[in-house]
Amino acid sequence: MTDSILFIGGGQMAGALIGGLIAAGHVPSRLRVAEPDTVRAETLRREYKITVDASAAKLAAGANVVVLAVKPQVMREALRGLKLDRGTTVISIAAGVRLASLRRWLGDGAHLVRSMPNTPALLRAGISALYAEASVPAAARDKASAVLAAVGQTVWVPREDLLDAVT
Repeated sequence: MTDSILFIGGGQMAGALIGGLIAAGHVPSRLRVAEPDTVRAETLRREYKITVDASAAKLAAGANVVVLAVKPQVMREALRGLKLDRGTTVISIAAGVRLASLRRWLGDGAHLVRSMPNTPALLRAGISALYAEASVPAAARDKASAVLAAVGQTVWVPREDLLDAVT
């Protein structure tokens, strides 16, 4: 995978995905993280040799894939002012944040995918459920699968509400 990937949120699950992607051969210079916590930001810079900034808006230009890895209660604020290129694959790993909400906040130009990785993903031994509406192209689904496969196996579910069972 050669995509430029922006992580909005740099917590434990984002760190697991970043580590898994690098271990799978993804070039660290193609990974960026928006993380406002200065201590966590420095840890990510040091551990993975990646670009980290407090502002997602600063890092969004040119990102082919955006992983939304913030707590559900701060998602709307984290996306405020974010401008993405049309056709960007956006993967949300925030529990309970529906695609309809993401579309309202991001607009119609992105290919939206929800995923629910489980805790063993922190050890790269997880199983991540994914869901996308039928209108999301195969290439976007493949990108989402590749990102989540960095921490274990993936399985696509046919309905968004089935992600609730995974959480």
